[in-house]
Amino acid sequence: QSTWGSPLLCSMLCRCCTGAAAVAGAAIVAGARQLATAAEAALASERSAVALRAAAAAYPFASELLEAPGAFGTPRVVLALGVKHGSKMYAQRVREVIESSRPDAVLLELCEMRLERVRADMSRGSAANEFAVAAAAADAAGVRVIAIDRDQDEIIRSLGDPTAILRMGLGFVAASVPVLLETAWLRVSGQSADDRAVRALTARQTCYLTRFVPHYVETAVRQRDVVLASRMWAAPATTAVAIVGLGHLDGIRAHWERMLKARAAS
Repeated sequence: QSTWGSPLLCSMLCRCCTGAAAVAGAAIVAGARQLATAAEAALASERSAVALRAAAAAYPFASELLEAPGAFGTPRVVLALGVKHGSKMYAQRVREVIESSRPDAVLLELCEMRLERVRADMSRGSAANEFAVAAAAADAAGVRVIAIDRDQDEIIRSLGDPTAILRMGLGFVAASVPVLLETAWLRVSGQSADDRAVRALTARQTCYLTRFVPHYVETAVRQRDVVLASRMWAAPATTAVAIVGLGHLDGIRAHWERMLKARAAS
């Protein structure tokens, strides 16, 4: 038995060692690949965060840079980029910021239904539709697009019955008169492309609306500010660009700060 048992035992041990080595080697290779992928993702996120901070510095009156603690000590960076709806200048800015930053996600001030409608109309190529431009830029960069607004039908139901909506419509017209006059003055004075002036005018418009149609402002502005900020906070992304109307920036910033304080206190 000693003449053949020892070679057989050695052969079995060699096979076991070879198999174990192969398994260990495969695990090491897989682990190295995972580490390399994680490192590459971390570098991409850092480059994106740097670009988002640069965009915030470039457009200080049309953006809010929102940061929060993230996983493994990596901060989450969300740039809330304010736009004047229907403006080619702001739509072009949206495209440039998304292309330069290549964030993990692009967040749009749209509900799912409105996002589907925008995607259906993207073939028309409207250069002034900031949401269509943002979705197209995100698709080209391979970036996920996420709708973060409250459902449109829910907003309409919250505004009340048709009579109440009609009264709000009349109040809206009354509130729009001074805004239209100021808008005309901005164009005549060459300030229509000035972010500071446009944002200040947007804030005054909200004040006018609050005076004439407070329920509309509470439903269509304040409550949506909270929804937008909360969904931006919960977005599955380390870096993100959120495209929202200029009138939402202050409310989003305020609610973001409240969420930061609540997290710090918990």
